[in-house]
Amino acid sequence: MYMPTFESCLAEAMDRFVALQRLSGTDYESPIRILERFDRFVSSQTHDDPYVSPQIVEGYLGTLTHLHPRTRQNHVSVVRKFCRHLSLFDERCYIPEPVRWTPAWSSRIPYIFTKDQICSILAHAAKLGPWYWPLRAPTYGTVYGLMYVAGLRQSEVLSLNIRDFHFKSSRLHIRRAKFRKERWVSLAPSTCEVLASYIDMRTTIVPAEPDDALFVVPPAHKRLGQSAFQRNFQQLLRACNISEAGGRRPRPHDLRHSYAVHRLLGWYREGRDVNALLPVLSTQMGHVDISSTQVYLHAIPELLGEVEKRFLHYYRDNVKQGGEPWK
Repeated sequence: MYMPTFESCLAEAMDRFVALQRLSGTDYESPIRILERFDRFVSSQTHDDPYVSPQIVEGYLGTLTHLHPRTRQNHVSVVRKFCRHLSLFDERCYIPEPVRWTPAWSSRIPYIFTKDQICSILAHAAKLGPWYWPLRAPTYGTVYGLMYVAGLRQSEVLSLNIRDFHFKSSRLHIRRAKFRKERWVSLAPSTCEVLASYIDMRTTIVPAEPDDALFVVPPAHKRLGQSAFQRNFQQLLRACNISEAGGRRPRPHDLRHSYAVHRLLGWYREGRDVNALLPVLSTQMGHVDISSTQVYLHAIPELLGEVEKRFLHYYRDNVKQGGEPWK
């Protein structure tokens, strides 16, 4: 469990607030990161009374203007919740106004990688150096490949331990999923072979126990973190000359979006009952219902083409009769 370090005049109150939130059974890690950022801002100000003033809040909001709207909304929501808690003990505490949430459809449009682009990313990952860290290339090639073929979240793939891979049953045990839910993820035989080969290499070069992290980085062989994960992904995108319109590069999370779209496309091409299989996709991705999965289903040209083919077949076989057009 991540242990925060608060240093401002609000540190004691923040510690109490985090402890209270964790009583619900969550590790509260992402909101803690936001509180730590707010704590650093408060420390940089001349304010030294253990309450939140309007000036502090307005000043902090001014530091968030470069963030995506939904990210800013998340920051404001966490700070507002903390302020509401603090106001129970100090009536001077200012509670910022709630921010209107940006609808999901208006948030950032994901980048859907083609299969050729995925192959290019993994091919360039296989060339990563340096020579003194022989695990760099297989680590990043495996971690990005696994995120795509299994539809994992970034936090899930980084939290994997060696014992979470079950070769005989071709499954991954996801222990730290969103909302602290656990699930099993099925893997293709080819994926199992690659992952087993990586683990053999990883445990040979860096001896490890089953409860140790699956993906590690030098020099202390600690668990691969978000910053290195993001930085190396962007390096691979530059090497593959992959960029989005407007100069904004794709994110690792777009691998998960690509997995969902390609899985749906594959089912259409196989002639499968897509509606019946959507709950399977939801389960694989760790969603509680299909509505959450719908956010990941995007209308790329190939998918629209398969949908059109299926509709035309249905029209010809079930609607059009005797060569007459449907009226």
